[in-house]
Amino acid sequence: MVVILIHERSLTINYIQEKAAAIVDGWYLGEHTGTAIARTLFGDNNPGGKLAVTIPRSVGQLPVYYSQRATGTLKKSLFENSTPLFHFGFGLSYTAFSLDNLAPSSPTIKAGDSCSVTLTIKNTGKAGGDEVVQVYLKDVVGSVTRPDMALKAFKRVSLRVGETRQLSFVLDKTAFEMLNLKYERVVEPGEFKIYVGTSSRKKT
Repeated sequence: MVVILIHERSLTINYIQEKAAAIVDGWYLGEHTGTAIARTLFGDNNPGGKLAVTIPRSVGQLPVYYSQRATGTLKKSLFENSTPLFHFGFGLSYTAFSLDNLAPSSPTIKAGDSCSVTLTIKNTGKAGGDEVVQVYLKDVVGSVTRPDMALKAFKRVSLRVGETRQLSFVLDKTAFEMLNLKYERVVEPGEFKIYVGTSSRKKT
């Protein structure tokens, strides 16, 4: 059984997720909804969409979003899994991809400089398709509380079966900037962590 959702906001779909073989989250697809869904269900189209929101397990998790600030408080739900049902950036297709050889251009940079990140992506599945590679940045310590991570770059890449490609992302100085207590945009010295993945959960 495949469940097709047509809706305007995030829904709690725990029961559907448990019982359905697959979920097509259509939101509002427009006037070609029927054609697009039929092509996807019959395999004529390999979906490559990614969630632009986080899907909660229950209303008790709200507000829920991937870039929550690391306040140091315990964020757990009583009698419930505290992780989202589906993470920001999540999305499946009829194939699979692997990410390898992640390498920054330099382990250290000066304020105002740019940093590039390279990696290789391979289509390891049995169908050609698209993947969206996402780059997240974490400012480990700041003068104000920083998000646990923030999306800074992404690329959609289309690969044939077995095809490998090298990708490069450039993080300029704005990627490392923050607003301080005076609402000034600054780059503070310190440690930054770079994560690359196919969603805000699957990262290296």
